[in-house]
Amino acid sequence: MIHFYHGLIGDHRHFAQVAARLENGVGRCHAPDIPFLDQDYSDVVDDLRDTGLRPTVRVGNSIGCGLAVALAGDDDQLILTAPPFDYSRGMVPLRKAFVRQWIKGLYVQHGAIKGEAAFLQHATAQVHGLLESRAQIKRLRQYKSAAQSFWDDPRLVDLQDRITFVIGDADYTTPTACFLQTVKRRLPRAKVEVWANCGHAVPLDAPDRLAALIRHRSIGLLGRQSKPFALSA
Repeated sequence: MIHFYHGLIGDHRHFAQVAARLENGVGRCHAPDIPFLDQDYSDVVDDLRDTGLRPTVRVGNSIGCGLAVALAGDDDQLILTAPPFDYSRGMVPLRKAFVRQWIKGLYVQHGAIKGEAAFLQHATAQVHGLLESRAQIKRLRQYKSAAQSFWDDPRLVDLQDRITFVIGDADYTTPTACFLQTVKRRLPRAKVEVWANCGHAVPLDAPDRLAALIRHRSIGLLGRQSKPFALSA
């Protein structure tokens, strides 16, 4: 099984085009809608824990990378796209007038993404939901804190041999040279790929490349036998 964890303003459709390219040979894809607006981070992690013993591939985008790390089993492979890095540059704007332009800045393939209008509509509603009250803004700040602590998670060191980081060269939250230096210093055995013409929303900008990477990571882990496929929310 392939487990997907979307970012703060995504949902299971964030990975729909990636999953559609994995119809043969990798097994079932599980992409839950993560209730960031309704739960604190620790509760989200607890609710997503699974007890399956089979090794799997876990794919996280943005703050979803932290979930993938927290939930990883002993033999799982991890693909972490656009992990939290310079979070001050990617912080959700606290004024609604800036929201739509901020969302558009998360990806670069404007006009070429299937379901782009629905993504924009959902993402805008998600951000507005995070700004609707002081309690929600407090939760938003809690998620910011969780993102900022991503690199301090000691599990990263233990998992580094099974981690592949993917960053886009157009992701304004992730200066490429600084990111590469950080990984080399902290997690020297982890793999890093820098993708051209790709922003922070990697699954939207580069579904073909991401699907190919998942297939490559899963083929040895899950075997070559073709299995029934479905994307479950």
